Amino acid sequence: MKTLKTILTVFLLLQTAVSFGQTKEETVKYINSILSVSKGIKSIGGGNSLPNIFIVTSQSFSLEKIEQDTKRETFRETTLETENKYCSNVYTEIPWNMLGNITIKPRNANRFYGKSNSDVINKLKEPELVELRIEFNAGLLYSGKCDDGGKDDKLVFKYIEMYVVPEKVENIKKAFEHLKGLMKEKDLFGN
Repeated sequence: MKTLKTILTVFLLLQTAVSFGQTKEETVKYINSILSVSKGIKSIGGGNSLPNIFIVTSQSFSLEKIEQDTKRETFRETTLETENKYCSNVYTEIPWNMLGNITIKPRNANRFYGKSNSDVINKLKEPELVELRIEFNAGLLYSGKCDDGGKDDKLVFKYIEMYVVPEKVENIKKAFEHLKGLMKEKDLFGN
C-alpha cells in the first residue's frame, strides 16, 4: 500500500510539473535561442539624406541584460555603394515584474526612394526582421555607443524593441507572455 501511495505521489508531482509548462530558465533560454539567430534588416530609413538600411548583426537575451549590435548601411541608389556605421545597445536593470504590453509591430510598406523595400532587401541578401515591442510599467536603463563616437549613457526607457525572424515572431511573443506570468508569480522557494 505504501508503494502504491509513493507511485501515485510521484505521478501527481510529474503531472503537476508538466502542466505548469516551461520554467523561467527554459523560457529565457528559448527566447535567447530565437534572438541569437534573428539577424537581418530591422528598418529602412531615408528622408532628405541618403537612404539608410539598419541591419541587426547580433542579439543576446538574459534577465539581467539584453544586448543588440546593429550596422547602418548608407546607400547610394544608383551604385548601391555603402558607408557602414556599427552600434551597440545594452538594456539593464530591467523590471521584469513590471512587464506590460507585448506587441508585434506591423511591417510597413514604405517606399525606398522610388523602389520597394523588397527590391533593396533582395539586393542585400538579408532577411527582413519583424519588430517586437516590449513595454514596462517602470523604467529600465539603456546605453548605446557607435563606432563614430556617438554615445548614449544610462538613459531611462520604458520599452525594448527586439527584432525577430518572421516565422518565429508569434512564438517569441508567446514566450514573453509566458515569462510575464512567471515573473508575476511568487517564488515559494525564494529563488
